Amino acid sequence: MKLVAMALLVSGVSAFRPVLGRGPMSAARMAARMAYTTEKAGEDATESFRLFFKDGETISPWHDIPLYADDGMVNLITEIPKMSKAKMEVNTKEENNPIAQDIKKGKLRDYHGPIFWNYGCVPQTWENVKEEHPVLKCFGDDDPVDVVEIGTAALAMGSVTPVKPLGVRRIGCQQAVPSPARPHCQPSQSTTLDHVTTHSTHSIPHQVLAMIDDGELDWKVVAIAASDPMADELNDIDDVEAKMPGTLSGIREWFRWYKTPDDKPLNAFGFDEKFLDKEEAMKVIAETHESWKGLKDGSIEKGKLWIN
Repeated sequence: MKLVAMALLVSGVSAFRPVLGRGPMSAARMAARMAYTTEKAGEDATESFRLFFKDGETISPWHDIPLYADDGMVNLITEIPKMSKAKMEVNTKEENNPIAQDIKKGKLRDYHGPIFWNYGCVPQTWENVKEEHPVLKCFGDDDPVDVVEIGTAALAMGSVTPVKPLGVRRIGCQQAVPSPARPHCQPSQSTTLDHVTTHSTHSIPHQVLAMIDDGELDWKVVAIAASDPMADELNDIDDVEAKMPGTLSGIREWFRWYKTPDDKPLNAFGFDEKFLDKEEAMKVIAETHESWKGLKDGSIEKGKLWIN
């Protein structure tokens, strides 16, 4: 069964409707059938640019778009289309959480070269900045979980796409590595995330990368659009290496080096720099979804985050 994200562009307003196959209509399927539109405000490549999300009225892409799509898929909100350089992101501190270009030291932030994959986030997740990970001994980066989508098509900024997660990697935590000669920050060998309770009944194949970025835990979920020609062939981390050799090492090295032109140190990775498999990625998604629920119900202090 396939899910396809279709985009309609009309007069600066884009509409995205995930198209689902036949079968029982679950709550997640009903939510995924909703058509989300995006509306641009301000000028491109300026501090005024905003991309707002609407479902009849203005909504938050972070809080109002469901995490799960259908058949174990999760929704990806694309922030940065592949082969682009502008560092766009869902603004977690602004009302309704529109997509805006990140600003560092008063300047719009761009990558020094294009990113080779679609990049975005999973809605209704949050990496808890106030909770130390019991295994990795570092804190979350205060953002939704990031996704690196490895399909062939460039996804439009603001599109909502059902994706098949394939694994996960951690970037960040403790200290970054100032040069290749220095060892990477790592947790104990052969560590798993068994402390995480998975609350979803979806069976999600995925991969995840654990990165250490400016001393914070920054999970990267590797996924592929459900509509991509390769989606049926990729079900776990080993499939990516077998069917798309070089993809995982490319992701790892891109995120290792991408801040060095700004005189930042190399990013470090946990778990012997390995991508964790789909089971571990599922646990990361479930854990960060529970953290997000804490923000929503007020049991976790939101700080400067905008919560509706």
